[in-house]
Amino acid sequence: MTLSELLPILAIHLYALGSVSVVVGILARRNWLKRTGLWLTVVAFMGHTILLGTTLWGSGPEGLPRSAYMLLLAWCITLSGLVAWIRYRYETLLLVVAPVALLAFLAALLLRHADVPLPASLSGMTFSIHIGAIFISIGLMALSFGAGLLFLFQERTIKSKSRPAGFQRDLPALSSLDRINAVTTTLGFPLFSIGILFGFVSARLSWGTLLSGDPKELVSLVVWGLYAWLFHQRFAQGRQGRRPAQLAVAVFLFCVLSLVVVNLVLPSHHNFLTIPS
Repeated sequence: MTLSELLPILAIHLYALGSVSVVVGILARRNWLKRTGLWLTVVAFMGHTILLGTTLWGSGPEGLPRSAYMLLLAWCITLSGLVAWIRYRYETLLLVVAPVALLAFLAALLLRHADVPLPASLSGMTFSIHIGAIFISIGLMALSFGAGLLFLFQERTIKSKSRPAGFQRDLPALSSLDRINAVTTTLGFPLFSIGILFGFVSARLSWGTLLSGDPKELVSLVVWGLYAWLFHQRFAQGRQGRRPAQLAVAVFLFCVLSLVVVNLVLPSHHNFLTIPS
C-alpha cells in the first residue's frame, strides 16, 4: 500500500475517532477524552496536510482533480477550528466544527472515486486567489456557525431560567460567543468578497463573461448578500446577540446547500462530477 493510499485511511479514522472523543468528552465532561480527541484531530490534520500537499504536487498537466478542492476545504475548516481552540480555549466550539470537518474530508475521499479534472483554463493566480479566499472564509463561517448555535442554545437555557446541567456549565459566556462571531465575520466577509470578485474575473477570463447564469454564481450572490447583511448589522448598526447569531447560522447553511446541491446535483461549471463545457 502506497503512502497516497494509506494517508486517507489513517486520516479519516483519526478524524472520526477525534470527533467522537471530543463530542463525548464535552458532553460527558471528561477532560481526558477531550484531550485525546484534540490530539487525534491534530495528528489527523497533519496526515491531511501531507495528503493535500502530495495531491497538489502530484497533479499532472490535465489539472487538479476536483476532490482536491474538497480536500482543501476540509483542511481550511479544520485549521480554523484548531486555531480558534488555541486562541480561545473553548473546546465546545469543536462540538460543531469537528463533525463538519469530518464530513467535508469524507466527501473529498468519496469524490476521489469519480474524479474529473478541472480544465486548464481554470488555473493561474486569479483562480487560486478565488479558491483560497473562498475556502478560508468558509472555514471562518464554520466557526461563526458553531458560535451562533451555541449562543442560541445558551440564550435559550438562560431565558428558561433552568439551572445549567452537565456540559452546559462549561459553555462560554454569551459575550464570548458573540465576540467570536464578530471576529470571524470581520475576517470572513472581506475574504468572501475577494473570493467572489476574483471568481467573476476568472469566469471572464475562462468563459468570456462575468455572469453566465451558472447556478453557483446565483447561490454565491445570495450567500454574499446574507453575509453582507450580517456584516452591516454588526458593524454599521452595532447589532449584537441573537440576530447576528441567527444570520451566521443561515449564511453557513446556505453555503452547505450550495456545496451539496450545486456542486453535486445541478448542471454547473462547478459540478464535481461532470466536465464543464
